Amino acid sequence: MKATFGTLLTVFGTLGMLGALIFPIDNFSYVAASITASGVKTAYPVQLAVEAHQAKHGVFPDAAMDSNFTSEVTIDDHHIGSIHLKHGGRIEITYDTQDIDWGISWWHQLLLIESNDLSGKTLVLVPSLAEGGIVWDECSEGTVPKRSRHYQCSGHQ
Repeated sequence: MKATFGTLLTVFGTLGMLGALIFPIDNFSYVAASITASGVKTAYPVQLAVEAHQAKHGVFPDAAMDSNFTSEVTIDDHHIGSIHLKHGGRIEITYDTQDIDWGISWWHQLLLIESNDLSGKTLVLVPSLAEGGIVWDECSEGTVPKRSRHYQCSGHQ
């Protein structure tokens, strides 16, 4: 029996649709990345204050100055738990996403796919001096998974 091209196309198309129903695309990675980006945007005034302090005093501020730098930051996003200044001018953003149903299903557990839940996870913005000024690195520190950070952190450059 010889299968025609149309028959093969129908069979593979049907298998593809069934696979999409059984193993849906993980769109929650995009949601987590959006929440992470929102945290970085919210911390921008603290970044500017750290840069101004470094320009004025020649050193990065430390954690003892946290209230001076974070007091004026308004956290409008309810998925951001806190923003704190750490040693060396590092800015630590802690997330709270407990209100989101992350859709952990049996196939996530079967394939050992990590949850996208960011609750209690941190992203640390690390300043460093460069020729043109201060460069902020969000890839090297914190507990937010790399897939939920800026695309440059994932290695897909």
